[in-house]
Amino acid sequence: MEAEALATSHDIKLLMANTLYEPAWANEWDRHFKANGTIDLRTWERYGMLSKHRRQRTAELGIEEARIHARRASTLTLYGEPV
Repeated sequence: MEAEALATSHDIKLLMANTLYEPAWANEWDRHFKANGTIDLRTWERYGMLSKHRRQRTAELGIEEARIHARRASTLTLYGEPV
């Protein structure tokens, strides 16, 4: 990787660390992720936090994860019809 690319990458990481969750920067980050064809990290981290919470609650309630996935799969629909 070239020195310029490294500097740019470092600058973006620093900017991201300070502004990623700032509402005023939301549109800028949306454009950045779209232009670079990368996953929107704000959305990805929210999904991760929700998933972690679900796993914790599942463990607390003593429910097997396989049962949850089987239930979820049995309720999938496509245009209102069961899949």
